[in-house]
Amino acid sequence: MGFGSLANLIGKGIGLATKHAPKISKALGSINNASKSYGQLSQSGRSFGSLANNISGGRLAQSSFGKNVESLLDKADKANMKIGSMARDGQGQVSEAVERLNRY
Repeated sequence: MGFGSLANLIGKGIGLATKHAPKISKALGSINNASKSYGQLSQSGRSFGSLANNISGGRLAQSSFGKNVESLLDKADKANMKIGSMARDGQGQVSEAVERLNRY
């Protein structure tokens, strides 16, 4: 493999990266938006659970069901925050990479 074919291969790789970067960035943005929506849904669920707990006189939160639901929501929220953070970081990295590639 000569230098010309290596340069050609690198050029094609850069072309593919810049061609598909907007689609990749859009997909990561969609993941980020879904993460935000899930966060709002989770908060609404917690508010409903708080209301149900108040109606039950605090017994719901003390039950094994209430504790299991709270634990499950905590785990889902942690995963959601991590996914959202990774999607935002990925979006920034894709943008930065395309900017750098376009300079050359």
